[in-house]
Amino acid sequence: MSSKVEDTLRKAARWLNENGIAMKQHPEELLWAMDHVRALKPLSTFVEVGSMCGGTLYCYAQLLAPKSRIVAVEDGRRGPKTRKPLKRVIAKLKEQGHDAH
Repeated sequence: MSSKVEDTLRKAARWLNENGIAMKQHPEELLWAMDHVRALKPLSTFVEVGSMCGGTLYCYAQLLAPKSRIVAVEDGRRGPKTRKPLKRVIAKLKEQGHDAH
């Protein structure tokens, strides 16, 4: 596992925790997947189906090229419990310069 990926996940998890945003993925699985995403660099488009609160989306986005297009797909059935945190994540990604939706 790349130490860069571990550092990226640690920093992303810190921001998520500070903002009360859940990350449902098991950390070891997420590290494995993030390592594979990192290997695809420069990756400039990312789509996550089933984004829930946006925690893992935020983590993956930290590995993407600047100004990447990022799309979160969530059906919203969980209501404000997931919609509000996901909107915060999207806003943060836009603040970072991504084209996030």
